[in-house]
Amino acid sequence: MTIILIHGWCGDRTIWREQTGISWSAAAKVLAIDLPGHGVAASNDNEKNASIASFASHVVSVVNETTSDPVVLVGHSMGGPVALEAAIALGRRCRLLVGVDTFTDSRFYASRPPGEIRLRLAAFDADFEGTLRSMIEHIVAPRVSREIRGEITASMMRMPKATALAALRSLLLYDIEARWPKLRAPAITINSSLLTDPATQLHLPDLVVHAMADVGHFPMIEAPQAFNEILAAVIGHGTVIPQPSRADPL
Repeated sequence: MTIILIHGWCGDRTIWREQTGISWSAAAKVLAIDLPGHGVAASNDNEKNASIASFASHVVSVVNETTSDPVVLVGHSMGGPVALEAAIALGRRCRLLVGVDTFTDSRFYASRPPGEIRLRLAAFDADFEGTLRSMIEHIVAPRVSREIRGEITASMMRMPKATALAALRSLLLYDIEARWPKLRAPAITINSSLLTDPATQLHLPDLVVHAMADVGHFPMIEAPQAFNEILAAVIGHGTVIPQPSRADPL
């Protein structure tokens, strides 16, 4: 089995640094990837390919080129829809789809009205750095250290604005409720309880949602030990385990 770790919007594979060195099971291999236009390949030249469909096609290509194993796809944030589309394309080769703070927020994963999309893109276009900083402050748990906050911010701000806007536009146009019925693999998502708003929640058929406390949008680095225990249980058994009573120190 190969576990493919897929980062979110304006992210890169380094977000998974606390997960790539772990033996999730005796037979599992782990691969964290950069989506096109992200990470070391970040460039505005990739603007035309910055879409959920293009990103998913890249994931499928990576899977086909690197392994003949069945795969577990783990997608964070925007990486959730990317992983979903890759899972649909891979069919039976995808044994499990795992989301990380993704799938269930209608503000990001249900297709948004055109006027709303224009306004949200305009805010980032007018002040990319300022809007990004403000967003990060709202989606990271209050307990997270300034060091970790600064690391997340610096990493996301390396993303070229044009590519970032194209990817965000594609995400806001995406309609997960229309695509979800095509998924054949079981699906579980590990979502932040701090960021869950019942008024905006989508309820996707057969999706198991595990609410993780004391973390924000980046549980893999906000509380890596607690997150890794949950992810290990999900990958090993298709279930979740009770959250540890004490979160990681930050």
